[in-house]
Amino acid sequence: MSQSKLGILCKLDIEKAYDQVNWDFILRQIGFGERWIGWIKFCMSTVKFSVLINGSPGGFFNAHRGIRQGDPLSPFLFIIAMEGLNNMLNIAKEAGRIQGFEVSKVAGNSVEITHLQYADDTLIFFGAEEEQLMILRLILVYFEAISGLHINWSKSHLYPINVVPEMDHLSRILGGVVGNLPSVYLGMPLGAKSRTQFWRTNEAVLTLDNVAKRGISLCNRCSLCGKDTETVRPFPALQIHCPALADFPKSQRHFLVVDFGESGPVRCSRCKGYINPFMKFIDQGRRFICNFCGHTDETPRDYQCNLGPDGRRRDADERPELCRGTVEFVATKEYMVRDPMPAVYFFLIDVSMNAIQTGATAAACSAISQVISDLPDGPRTLVGVATFDSTIHFYNLKRALQQPLMLIVPDVQDVYTPLQTDVIVQLSECRQHLELLLESIPTMFQNNRTADSAFGAAVKAAFLAIKSTGGKLLVFQSVLPSTGIGALSAREAEGRTNVSAAEKEANKLLQPADKNLKTMAIEFAEYQVCVDVFLTTQSYVDIASISVIPRTTGGQVYYYFPFSAVADTAKLYNDLRWNITRPEGFEAVMRVRCSQGIQVQEYSGNYCKRIPTDVDLPAIDCDKTIMVTLKHDDKLQEGSECSFQSAVLYTTIDGQRRIRVSTLALPCTTMLSNLFRSADLDTQFACILKQAASEVPTAPLSRIREQVTNLCINILHSYRKYCATVSSSGQLILPEALKLLPLYTLALVKSTGLRTDGQIDSRSFWINYVSPLSTPLAIPLVYPRLIAIHELDTMEDGDSLIPHSMPLSSEHISDTGIYLLENGEDCLIYVGNSADPNVIHQLLGISSVEEIPAQFVLQQQDNPLSKKLNDIINDIRRQRCNYLRLKLCKKGDSS
Repeated sequence: MSQSKLGILCKLDIEKAYDQVNWDFILRQIGFGERWIGWIKFCMSTVKFSVLINGSPGGFFNAHRGIRQGDPLSPFLFIIAMEGLNNMLNIAKEAGRIQGFEVSKVAGNSVEITHLQYADDTLIFFGAEEEQLMILRLILVYFEAISGLHINWSKSHLYPINVVPEMDHLSRILGGVVGNLPSVYLGMPLGAKSRTQFWRTNEAVLTLDNVAKRGISLCNRCSLCGKDTETVRPFPALQIHCPALADFPKSQRHFLVVDFGESGPVRCSRCKGYINPFMKFIDQGRRFICNFCGHTDETPRDYQCNLGPDGRRRDADERPELCRGTVEFVATKEYMVRDPMPAVYFFLIDVSMNAIQTGATAAACSAISQVISDLPDGPRTLVGVATFDSTIHFYNLKRALQQPLMLIVPDVQDVYTPLQTDVIVQLSECRQHLELLLESIPTMFQNNRTADSAFGAAVKAAFLAIKSTGGKLLVFQSVLPSTGIGALSAREAEGRTNVSAAEKEANKLLQPADKNLKTMAIEFAEYQVCVDVFLTTQSYVDIASISVIPRTTGGQVYYYFPFSAVADTAKLYNDLRWNITRPEGFEAVMRVRCSQGIQVQEYSGNYCKRIPTDVDLPAIDCDKTIMVTLKHDDKLQEGSECSFQSAVLYTTIDGQRRIRVSTLALPCTTMLSNLFRSADLDTQFACILKQAASEVPTAPLSRIREQVTNLCINILHSYRKYCATVSSSGQLILPEALKLLPLYTLALVKSTGLRTDGQIDSRSFWINYVSPLSTPLAIPLVYPRLIAIHELDTMEDGDSLIPHSMPLSSEHISDTGIYLLENGEDCLIYVGNSADPNVIHQLLGISSVEEIPAQFVLQQQDNPLSKKLNDIINDIRRQRCNYLRLKLCKKGDSS
């Protein structure tokens, strides 16, 4: 509508007369008996309502009037009545008594709309004139009298179009509440002035990413029927991603927990699958059919409920386990082999000469001291601290002592724990001593000249200290382990940082050098000890060997290379803080169940596997994912559904045993076109990435790159051969769901882990980072986000702080620009050689490209441009759940 014309949009709320009819009254007036009335009400009173009282549901009650939601009689009766309103409005328009809105004018033919109707949702468009409002008021009065319908003016709205004077006076003529655009009609935006005002695409993308994190995700949203289709299968394998402990918004967490009391959750008696929305109830709810093995079980008497006309239980929408894909069951005593373990945190700090001189020890102590207040409160939280160089130093933190007491273990070949009961203490008892100790450690060892590191022995001794309880062992390591258990040699020669993948020795450097570390790690996992390693180093530390321990115990490796006390202290603190505050659990066991015809082939991720069917996870958190490869062992019936369920038994921080159950069901198909149409690119690529990373230590990089490329080619060739319509041989045919797969494949073969140049430790860290990576972070890792930050002052403010990303192509990079590149792990600011010095100064606080410091820390300057840049980086860090390491570079820099 032209900005020079004034108008009013009226959105009506119409109450249907038959929604006000009392069922009991009508049935009794007709003459039905009470028993018959009871039968009729039993069939109709299935809809339940709940009233929110101060934001909390106040229980459910049945409907007693109106027509059921979705009843075919409702729209039939309503359309008959609304046709009268439609005719009256058309007559008034033809007579020129009301004028609609002109929405199109092409070649002299204009289109004018006076009203839109969809069931009981009605919009009326008219000019902002008193006479037109009087006519419309008269039409609506006649409409109410003839149809018996009633307009609820307290819920009807009038929206002024452009600046309408005396809007309050005009609204009193017709009635209704004066509103403001934009609004919503049929779930669609109405009256938005620009896309950014209403189409919150960034929020939608982020929401979808979060959904992918929270439950099982598959490479395809349907499955081929069986083994007879394996010869034409375009994808390498049937794979799923199972988040170990996906995070949910606080508003949804209380809906997840289901407590069946002492009886425990309902399960199939044959395959032990947990109750889920895809189990079918029969015989009026007295029995149910397992969606995994097909076995029929008796429903426990206290869990029985009648079925509705659609075959669903009448209480299905009230029970989370019957309407949600992910729930948590409170575990009973039969799920416990011992009392739930306490929350134990043991900090192990490298105090060797290199760690002291680089500031790594001081940074670690500072980070630990700051996160103490974030540890869980209560008597169940236990802490301990030890330091190490060529010997191991434990500390007695008992409150009865005037100050912490150091206990030295000199033997690093046959280690032990002195005063085992005194080295881990309740946090509430030792907080003061702990803070004093952390403040003193850098000073105590400031003159230390011991260069050796007994990493393996120290980890073993710390394990012995918490062996009886289990818990988290957080290790801060700065140099290559050189003495004691698990001592390593400098396999990467001094000064030879770049190792070509073509060399025969390259793969050996990516494999553990000492098998004792693997043996230790399996023992740690058996006693529910999880190890996280923070590598604050400036040299080669053999990540391939050290990482065996965190990968086997469900932990992870953090890598700060080259470590800078100036630039990396903040990241170390934030990484440690997120490690202990994120949603997590202890002593977990995972099992995946599938429908008949499909079975689990292997698991991939950070875990320990002692029996074929289960995965042991000493600790789980919201950031890690287990990839499961499946295979067909029988044919599935076309048109049926195949189901997948992951069950994780774990202990919460509060000491409660729970079972996190996620279930998903997919249709089975024999058509490859359905398989391509339902492909999930994020999950598909995450599986390709993890498979490639797992082969790097054992296969030549050239072969892996070739395999990745051929896989992409085969997928696209299968689509062209079996699904695409006839086209010219030179035309590129891509399935819609996988049209970006070639781009991401090219990005993958150029990534850190598959390039022939680069440092061995960097490649080893890349392998470890990819192994437990969650699905939404897979693509950004190889195809980063690029933002032109020199244009921030010209960008429109939208709902998202983060501007739209740019294509990763040199033709989009200007020598006068400043760009931010992030991949979920690192953040790089690139400054063009001809960038505006004024913009450089506003953003970065330096005057020119030549003044870029070796160690850069971004500070917020006193100007809007700098504030916007800092807000963007902080928002990216929140989105990625990672304090991205920030680097500054210019054209020609090696970084």
